[in-house]
Amino acid sequence: MIAEPQDLEYGGREWSEQLRSAVREAIAAAVIEHQKAGNPVYFTDGAGCLCVMMPDGYERRLTDVEIEALTR
Repeated sequence: MIAEPQDLEYGGREWSEQLRSAVREAIAAAVIEHQKAGNPVYFTDGAGCLCVMMPDGYERRLTDVEIEALTR
């Protein structure tokens, strides 16, 4: 059961967990909408490498040349 916001101690453990959960849900929804619009999504993998996820779900690491072109 999710507690009502007014019942949570600001900055408390439960408040922080609910905030983190809400942020994750908002990000996931934004990524889905971004992909539905036909846009790639950029992210870093576990090794810290810049990657791209295409609208069809295909994921890959970007090459150094691609990263340089994106950051110009």
